[in-house]
Amino acid sequence: MSNESMVPSKLKKLLTSKHSSLQDKDLVYFQRLLDQQSKQRNVFEKTMTASERAQLASIEVAEIIALKSKSHTLAESVILPACKKIVKSMFGEKAETEISKIPLSNDTIHRRILDLSENIEKKVQKKLQDSTFALTVDESTDISNTSHLLAFVRFIDGSEIINQFLCCKGMSTTTRGQDIFDVITDYLREMNLTWKSCVGICTDGAPCMTGCIKGFVSLAEKENPDLIRTHCFLHREVLISKISQEDLKLVLHQLVEIVNYIKTLDENIDHYFPSLSTEKYDWIRNPFMNIPSNIGLQLCEEEELATISSDRDLKIKHSTVPIDSFWISVQKEYPTLSKKALSLLLQFSTSYLCELGFSTLNNIKTKKRERLRSTEEEMRVCLSHIRPNIEEVAKKHQAQVSH
Repeated sequence: MSNESMVPSKLKKLLTSKHSSLQDKDLVYFQRLLDQQSKQRNVFEKTMTASERAQLASIEVAEIIALKSKSHTLAESVILPACKKIVKSMFGEKAETEISKIPLSNDTIHRRILDLSENIEKKVQKKLQDSTFALTVDESTDISNTSHLLAFVRFIDGSEIINQFLCCKGMSTTTRGQDIFDVITDYLREMNLTWKSCVGICTDGAPCMTGCIKGFVSLAEKENPDLIRTHCFLHREVLISKISQEDLKLVLHQLVEIVNYIKTLDENIDHYFPSLSTEKYDWIRNPFMNIPSNIGLQLCEEEELATISSDRDLKIKHSTVPIDSFWISVQKEYPTLSKKALSLLLQFSTSYLCELGFSTLNNIKTKKRERLRSTEEEMRVCLSHIRPNIEEVAKKHQAQVSH
């Protein structure tokens, strides 16, 4: 209301003309009305605040359920009753009533997990726009014999290199190299990414992954010839142990025969463990050591390496931070050399994360939950290094308490 309308004479005229039944009431009556209105407003604000807290708690419980790979019904059937008994014993019935307002039904937990997964996926997508990345990919089946393609990504996040769950896609038909390539390509496209940003792929060495013509990695190399393919060293050790296991039991007690036996395995060992000259990469581990000239660096890279090696401040920094953080910190100052170093540091040496992911998949899709359709979302919340923003998720929805 304007200041002009608040003139006492006009207020009195309004009271007598519009509210004549109240003109004989004393001041105490109007003060009581004002107090009642204030109390109603405070109760409303308090209810809204409690509702928002209940929603926040509901989302946090959903995250715990996903992290532990448990059934959604656990929240309402176990967690809520337990919390009610605890707070009633510790703080009384009023606290129990407040706890009861937290929505924890099966459908609610399911929706919360979907929201958490979406939040994580958007954060990962945003971070990947500014970084090259490496992939590790593997395929396996769940309890219902449905094939799943699992992928993890390794990329630069701020001042460190992290491993992050990327996707878990069901494959309803075949699992050929072309099928795997199509699934990963489609997902990269959804994330507004291209194969040009991928610097390497690590697999278990299966034919569908590494076939020279129709293998997944070979198809990816057609999109980006510069990417590096890596055969998981754990799988290589298993393969070579299968070749030599029976005979090694015998020759362990015969030193001379061991030497002769190893010579007969040269061909197989070279196949799974090809000779690599790691000395040419020593400069990545320590750019301040005496570096030989024939390590395959271009002239501009050698110049940047010489400048780095003579910088005393960088030498001190190198001794106090991890290798990946060091090379990330000099990206802007020495872009050519740091790009080469980081493209190698980004590589996966093993696909153990995929094996960990499949173990989680088996925990999620048990015999009682084999019809679960939100497998990827459950795994993303469970396995992600990047955690969701709970407050951001809560703001997306109108807060409602449980009745």
